[in-house]
Amino acid sequence: RRVRALIVTANSDLAVRIDEHFSKLGRQMGLVHTPLLTGQARNPLLSPLRCVDVLITTPERLIDLHAHGGIDMRAVAILVI
Repeated sequence: RRVRALIVTANSDLAVRIDEHFSKLGRQMGLVHTPLLTGQARNPLLSPLRCVDVLITTPERLIDLHAHGGIDMRAVAILVI
């Protein structure tokens, strides 16, 4: 499974709030989602991202993750900025 939807937020606090709301609203859809925040260690997060449908992150963290090969964005069908 690859990341199918990418939500890019202005800051980590907003990413956490969006993730909380997504948990409530998206519960019935069966989509796996996670916030990826600035300051989190890179290596432990690479493995879980392989099974995430929706990734919620900041621009800085996304650039860092992409630069180190941690995300395959070819499958992203939905981008929310």
